Amino acid sequence: MELKQYLTKRFTKRTAHCYALMIENYSTQTSNAAQAKYKDILHYLEKRRTEGRQAGTLHTYLAAIKAYYDWLKKSGRRKDHPCKHLRLKDKIDHRISVQDLFTSTELELLLEQPSREINKLPSIRLRDK
Repeated sequence: MELKQYLTKRFTKRTAHCYALMIENYSTQTSNAAQAKYKDILHYLEKRRTEGRQAGTLHTYLAAIKAYYDWLKKSGRRKDHPCKHLRLKDKIDHRISVQDLFTSTELELLLEQPSREINKLPSIRLRDK
């Protein structure tokens, strides 16, 4: 079974395509990628990190590399899986950038909106806005 067939069988079409591109990139930048060791994979990920890749992207690269070695093992081209238990400890930032949610004109429009409840205390209105 070819790599692309293996990927499309295991993953969605879009994920399989992205993984195929990442695996191709990994193969071209790592000498003898099919026989790479644990430290070679770490070196590749560290190189991506120094390029400024974010934690989420590094996790995706690692997932693609793991799928590549799963395929090599399943197809009998390799007996071991060098990064099966490799986990990255980078924290993925899930915070929302609040200053980018609304423009200043949109915020002004929100502040000018009339209050929805009639009997609110005046001190609470500003808080609620």
